[in-house]
Amino acid sequence: PEKSKVTIPFPDPDEVVDQKQNRGEHITLNDHVNSVVCDVHPLNHDQQIKEHIPPLEPVDPFITLFPQQSDFLSRARSCFDSRDTSAVVLCEEGVGGTYFVREKGHKIAVFKPTDEEPGALANPKRSLSNPLMLPGGGATREVAAYLIDRGWSGVPETCFIKDVKHSAMNGDYPKQGSIQKFIDNVGDSSSVGSNKFPTSDVHRVGLLDLRLFNIDRNEENILLQPHSDGHHLRLIPIDHTYSLPPNFNHSPYFIWNFWKQAKEPFSDETRRYVSDIDVSRDINLLRKIGIDEGGVRVNEIMTVFVKMCVAEGLTLFDMAEILRRKKPNIESEFQILITGLGDMFEDGFMQRFVEAVKQLLVVKQEEKKKEVVPLRRGRIF
Repeated sequence: PEKSKVTIPFPDPDEVVDQKQNRGEHITLNDHVNSVVCDVHPLNHDQQIKEHIPPLEPVDPFITLFPQQSDFLSRARSCFDSRDTSAVVLCEEGVGGTYFVREKGHKIAVFKPTDEEPGALANPKRSLSNPLMLPGGGATREVAAYLIDRGWSGVPETCFIKDVKHSAMNGDYPKQGSIQKFIDNVGDSSSVGSNKFPTSDVHRVGLLDLRLFNIDRNEENILLQPHSDGHHLRLIPIDHTYSLPPNFNHSPYFIWNFWKQAKEPFSDETRRYVSDIDVSRDINLLRKIGIDEGGVRVNEIMTVFVKMCVAEGLTLFDMAEILRRKKPNIESEFQILITGLGDMFEDGFMQRFVEAVKQLLVVKQEEKKKEVVPLRRGRIF
């Protein structure tokens, strides 16, 4: 195929991280998002989504891409600049350095410095020496989740911020990372029974997790808000540090897979939403903010997978069962499928992937037909 100009990470982020860790230096987001424009072979896509990738210019990622939405970023920066020692407070939960930013005592934002991520040298909790993903790239993935979601699942506004200092943070130097608008809530999804959650909300969060291949969707990173009907609770997904991994080596964890709503069919509205997802647009967006090519490819593969499965009537539960390992040391159906197709960056991979998923879906439909619905019997007293 002809070459086209796109933005790719340079130098290799893994090498930068290793070198800095060996020298005892703190790792910054710039180590993961420095970009140059150079000639590369464009990725092959399914014919239905194949499209020339336009040239992308390097951008400063430390800006909100939607500045008109709110002023929380400038308000948060004012809190960092203030002399109020209580304006920034370390969150005791979680395994990384996460800070609540407070304005006159009220939480307005959540800041995650790149050099305090799980496994990073400046992590104040020192609780993870071998995290699921390398430290330093979490901020980019947090922003990516917000931009990919586009408000559908309710990911709070998230953007990059740099050159902020506060005495509460671990290290007396300017920091950078992701900052997310704080959402008032009544707890997380572990605090109540899942029957309180609207099916539509569960589906929206689940589809986002599938597209991002979120390997850590646990109960604590889904916040709850009162529903207008007075009975249900709305779901607000947060914490996407462990999404968009560079490969499919890890088995994902989806707490919603244990909820009955995951087995319910998608609504017509949801099916239309999935059908309308523009894969090429998402690819370009992820590259523009500095997601590594592995994460970009994972998103492309997963979005195509979701679109095909939803079109064939599969549920969230059906898709999750294909993706997750049933036993720790045995690969999932999806991992076996991906491995059998060869290098996911090779020419023709996406065409082979689409054909393989088509065959898999035929098998899944046959399995559904063979499912026997047990007869209901009267109670025995």
